[in-house]
Amino acid sequence: MKLHASGEDYLEAILILQRQMEESAVRSIDLARHMEFSKPSISHAVGLLRDGSFLVMDKDGSLHLTDKGRAGCLRQLKARISKLQNWLKEEAGNTERPHSRHFVTQGTGGKIGIFTIVV
Repeated sequence: MKLHASGEDYLEAILILQRQMEESAVRSIDLARHMEFSKPSISHAVGLLRDGSFLVMDKDGSLHLTDKGRAGCLRQLKARISKLQNWLKEEAGNTERPHSRHFVTQGTGGKIGIFTIVV
C-alpha cells in the first residue's frame, strides 16, 4: 500500500500527540480531537494505515507507529523542512524587499521551532 499525503498527515498527528503526551498512549479519540475530524473518519483512516502496516493498535486501543509508519512520516516532514529552508533562503537573500529578514513573526517562529522539535 502506498502512503498518500492524507495518510502522512495522520501519522504526523500521531507522532505530534505522542510527543505532546510524553509518549503516553494515543488513541483514536485523541487523534479525532487533534485533527478535528469525526470519529468514523479517523477509524476508517486508522484501519487503512493498520492494513498497510504503518501503525499498530494495541488491545486497549493505543496507536503506535511502526518503523514503516515512522519512516513515511519523517520523509514527509523532511520534505516540508527542505521546502521551508529553501523559501527562507530565498526571502533572506531578497535585497529588493527592505526588512525581508523580519518577515517571520514571533508566533510563526515559535511554530517553526515546535515543528523542528517534532522531527
